[in-house]
Parts: sequence; structure tokens; C-alpha cells
Amino acid sequence: MGTFVGDLLARLINSPIFTYSFSFGTSGTPTWIDLSVLRICFGISIKVNFGTVLGIIAGLLMYFKK
Repeated sequence: MGTFVGDLLARLINSPIFTYSFSFGTSGTPTWIDLSVLRICFGISIKVNFGTVLGIIAGLLMYFKK
């Protein structure tokens, strides 16, 4: 949800804080484990921007408000 809001704000407001994002995780191809009977794929990629950070902070504030 936060990434969606961050991308939306980046399109509406021309500010570097909203247009900058970075990704981390497994780059390129994911890791495969082949067990002859079962083949498992492991991989993760996370995109973080200003909206994501705001969403995490808002969620934590709502959770701990009780």
C-alpha cells in the first residue's frame, strides 16, 4: 500500500524525495533447489520508497495506539 501511495505521489509531485526508490533482494535469477521429485525456487525483491516508509510508520502508530 505504501509503495502505491509513494508511486502516486511521485507522479503528482515533482520532488526528488518522492521519485527516489531502491530495491534489494535476490538480483538476477532466484535460487533453485532440485530434489529430483520436487523443485523449489527461492527469491525475494523489495522496493522501498518514501511512501513505503510513511506506510510502515502509520501502521506502527495505529497498532501501538491502543
